Amino acid sequence: MRIATSALVGMALTISSASALAQSSGAQAPPIGGSVPPAAAPSPPPPASAAPGSPDPPQYEPLEERVDIAGWQDGFYLRDPHDHARFYPHLLAEADFYSSFGPGVTSVSAPDVAAGLKPRLSIRRARVGFDAELFRRWSVTALIEFGGQPLSDTTGTVQTSAAKPGQAPTATTGRYGSVQAIATTPYPTDVFINYSVCKCFNIQIGQFNAPFSLDNRTGDDYYPMLERSVAIRSFVLPSPRDIGGLLWGELGPKVFNYELGVFGGDGQNRPSVDARVDFMGRIFVRPFAGGGTSDLEKYTQIGVSARHGDRDPTAVAYDMPAITTGQGFVLWKPTYTDSLGRLVHVIPSGAQNWIGGELRLRASRFALQGEAYYVVNDTREAIDGYQLTNTERFGRLLGVGWYAQVSAWPWGDAFLTPEPGFYRPRHLDLSERGPWHAPHGIEVIALASGINGSYQGATRLGSTPDANTPMSDLAIYQLSLGANYWHSKHARFGVYYSAYLTPGSGTSENQALVAANLVKQANGSAGPGQVMHELSARVAVTF
Repeated sequence: MRIATSALVGMALTISSASALAQSSGAQAPPIGGSVPPAAAPSPPPPASAAPGSPDPPQYEPLEERVDIAGWQDGFYLRDPHDHARFYPHLLAEADFYSSFGPGVTSVSAPDVAAGLKPRLSIRRARVGFDAELFRRWSVTALIEFGGQPLSDTTGTVQTSAAKPGQAPTATTGRYGSVQAIATTPYPTDVFINYSVCKCFNIQIGQFNAPFSLDNRTGDDYYPMLERSVAIRSFVLPSPRDIGGLLWGELGPKVFNYELGVFGGDGQNRPSVDARVDFMGRIFVRPFAGGGTSDLEKYTQIGVSARHGDRDPTAVAYDMPAITTGQGFVLWKPTYTDSLGRLVHVIPSGAQNWIGGELRLRASRFALQGEAYYVVNDTREAIDGYQLTNTERFGRLLGVGWYAQVSAWPWGDAFLTPEPGFYRPRHLDLSERGPWHAPHGIEVIALASGINGSYQGATRLGSTPDANTPMSDLAIYQLSLGANYWHSKHARFGVYYSAYLTPGSGTSENQALVAANLVKQANGSAGPGQVMHELSARVAVTF
């Protein structure tokens, strides 16, 4: 009895204590015979207040706000989880087929032209490198190019030594290099750093396409023809890239754009040899883009480009650029043989000036663009071997270079490639998702281009011409057709035809020459002919 009473008292005390504890904690006792509700999760303890002067506790970004660090979005990319730095690998691979036909083409031997005029397959470009963005303000591009596949010593006249040491040279002691040897070497193309203050003001330093001409500010990756027109590529801007600094920006939705720079002026991969600079710039506007709704209003573009420089005659000794076809046949070269049988070089010297404008229209599936530039470049002539020490006479190369181009997209998706004339540091919009399928379409192009000028070898500073000094007109016209199949903007196959017309070539009326003029007649004069044809094809991949 005593044991039972003790047990009952102990149970009563236990139940009473539990009830009091539940009431003090705000919990409700479960109903008799009912299920026990789940216990609420304990509230997190309040953050401890930091001691005065101590650093704030670290703030961690929620996992759902972090980003994909690698993938494909209109190009490959790699970035850090917070998107402070981005890395874009870059590749451009182009395989070309070349062929030429017309009067005299089959009779021209390799010594007359760099690679002959036989049909051939070559790697036009193999360009690799990267683009990168840092902290949303810095951009860097570094691209190296392999390809072109030129041959060295195509004529077999490159001499490696005249005689053994201590031995007087004779007609039999000369030693010559390998004929038609491989001459391909890698070289930098685009290498630059860009800092963006805002969309309206950017600073760019390095080597890149010079800010001159809509055509020249269109990148190689998406250029629609095999090569740029003969007027831009060989006369207006023979070296598309230069080394220097650039200020550029745009206001509104591409309504007003400016590109103003200072450059060495001597061309791609050639640092300035005379400590003088070229000033060049391009300004273009889309006057109706701000409120326009139609393609014609949004894309109508008008611009002007100008360039001024000066070449020191005591320091500059490289030749003026040759004028060539798209496949490299030389239509006008900056050398000739004087009346004494000496090789004479035409060298830039003194003032160099260019000015002109651009126009582009786009509506529906069609686009029309054209440019024209007036060029006045002073020159001097020097005998081979004495380019840095002697000058025979002073002259001038001048004229107008122009082109007009019509393009259409008759099938598939239209205008797959980026807009021409916008040469900017690379940026991918990773907030948008691309289409689930690769867009594709066919683009057709018709082009007419021309050079209407003259080279007067002895017109300045009281110069006296030699009997063979060129003192006549220079007229070259190009008519081209092209068609591209684009599988997205990253892959294409294209076929291109060009005819080069040189009215009066092979005579004193026109200094230009086509293949037929290189075939000598019985009396020793140049063969007749004023036209040359080229048919080519290209397969290209880029990202």
